[in-house]
Amino acid sequence: MSATFTIVDLDHTPEDYNLDLAVTEYFPSGMVFYSYTVSRPYAESISGATVQEVTIDEILAEINRDRSDEWLDYDRDDWELGMYEWTTWRLVMD
Repeated sequence: MSATFTIVDLDHTPEDYNLDLAVTEYFPSGMVFYSYTVSRPYAESISGATVQEVTIDEILAEINRDRSDEWLDYDRDDWELGMYEWTTWRLVMD
């Protein structure tokens, strides 16, 4: 059984809405951490946004669909980055 995730699809939000919801933290070691999440109250307050449950397989299918033969598929190790870069989906955290 695949784990499910709650996502918000920002595809039908107003054009002026900023999809760049990543929180970036820089550590002294030089590592960078990106958080691709939004809170449930915030997600539910966005006009035109859809909150839904999806599996990791559905996320990977959305990221990797309609790509060229040269495309290297995202997988279970890097799906969060792929979802942020190639979809209008963002993770919702309670």
